[in-house]
Amino acid sequence: MAKIHSISLNNELEEFISENPDLSLSKILQQALYNIKNERQHFEVKLKAAGIRNNRLQKELLKSTDFIEKEGLWKKYENS
Repeated sequence: MAKIHSISLNNELEEFISENPDLSLSKILQQALYNIKNERQHFEVKLKAAGIRNNRLQKELLKSTDFIEKEGLWKKYENS
């Protein structure tokens, strides 16, 4: 188990801790770290899903571009 020897708190947080002595700095820090860890994992899952969607959209865009070029639709549009 790691031990943190010091922690910096702004005045607002220091006052909150002093007014709530039943709160352990250790437990607060542990909970905050768990929250950060969970949020990071959630973000990574969302980022991976976004990457998959992006790849699918790129493939569809390439198919559409190929179809437009193959059918000469862009030239028809420019000439209209």
